[in-house]
Amino acid sequence: MSDLGKKPELSDKLNRRLHTGESVYFSSATQYRTKETPNGRWVVKVRRTERGRPVRFPVKSFAKPEDAVKYAESTRPENRKEGGIGQVLVKSSTNDGIHTVGDLYEYCRAHTWKNLSRVRASAKEGRWKNHIEPYWGEWPLQTVRRRHAQEWVTEMEAKLQGEKGLSQLKECRIDLGGYFKTAIDMEFFEMLNPFENLQSIAPSMRARTTMESQDFANVMFVLDCLVERGLLVRWIADMFTIGMLTGMRHGEVMALRGKRIDLEKKAVLVDRALRRHARHVDEDGVPYGDVVPQALSYPKRGTQAEPRYRWVAVPDQLLPIMKRLKENGDGLVFGTADGKLKQAANFRIAWTTLCSRMTLVAKGEKTDNKDLNSVITLAKQRKIHLPNVWDKIVFRDTRNSFASYAAEVGIPEPTRMGLMGHTGDTVTFKSYTDITTQAFKDAQRRLSGGWKL
Repeated sequence: MSDLGKKPELSDKLNRRLHTGESVYFSSATQYRTKETPNGRWVVKVRRTERGRPVRFPVKSFAKPEDAVKYAESTRPENRKEGGIGQVLVKSSTNDGIHTVGDLYEYCRAHTWKNLSRVRASAKEGRWKNHIEPYWGEWPLQTVRRRHAQEWVTEMEAKLQGEKGLSQLKECRIDLGGYFKTAIDMEFFEMLNPFENLQSIAPSMRARTTMESQDFANVMFVLDCLVERGLLVRWIADMFTIGMLTGMRHGEVMALRGKRIDLEKKAVLVDRALRRHARHVDEDGVPYGDVVPQALSYPKRGTQAEPRYRWVAVPDQLLPIMKRLKENGDGLVFGTADGKLKQAANFRIAWTTLCSRMTLVAKGEKTDNKDLNSVITLAKQRKIHLPNVWDKIVFRDTRNSFASYAAEVGIPEPTRMGLMGHTGDTVTFKSYTDITTQAFKDAQRRLSGGWKL
């Protein structure tokens, strides 16, 4: 009875194989009890002095004492492989052997990025070079404290203005927090993560740009003039008009297919959207294939269990465009010549052109382009005034314009939310509120009657 609960001890034979600073013991702590080892595991701790300074290695546990001793032996300088854990952090590249944040980054890059996609790895590398390395690269690892991290965040918040800049800073903080967590988890040093729970100002919301319904007709007229004179490609003008008059998202418009346009019902079924780094979805709503840079997938927040399809109303003013697009077939109406999704670069170039041309027409200033001058002159003759917002507008603003217009013509909020693909927070809205046929027809009528071409 006296031996009941006694912990196993390392045999003399195995104990003689250990060197100074290497300890192996049996632990029955909760974290070491598993299905395979219900009583506990053999734990290895290595703390030794190399080159006149202390060196620590990750604490590991093993089911067999022989494996634990082998791990302790593998940490010795003569047994370490080039590029291994010890080599990376013992052979520091800067500051005369003192570990730096740069050394930690190189270790994490070599050992913890293996499962990252090329896009994510490239983004992390870019953040390091542009925002992190200039400040932290040569900083001695053991001297980083929370106050230093907070000072850096405050300084960067003043430097990186705007929603995009603050978003970059947030990602930088996540990266640094992950690097330090790796070091702490491996017990290279004992400290709290200096990048956890830092104070930060809330990212400022991008100023929304909303066009008034009284400008819709003028905008469509000028877009047609630009297209007719070859100053703008037809598909970007159609995309902008559809977004403005239906409230569809950019990815949903890019993924619009001819077979989902119902001219008789005056509606469009939104069942697909362009998603980045996702899998394609087949006609049955089942994902297939590998993750690709851009895929024809579910609408925003959609999943296989809850795809989040919805119908959107098509105003009468938009029907001619929808009819022309449907005549092109059942496939992607804004696809490439071979029926595939357009690349993001194609959209950015066309969108920039649209905004720059509309800016010049809105200002009414003469240019070196004869065709563009004719559009400016025609607009002046017809007393057409465009809103001067094209230097700061983005495609997302078409949804702002639609939402404001839908409220203006008196469409009830639940119907507006349904048309735009939003959901309410209440159980009643999530579980029991749907757009009835009558409510949908009423919305279509109101959207068509609020303005005229």
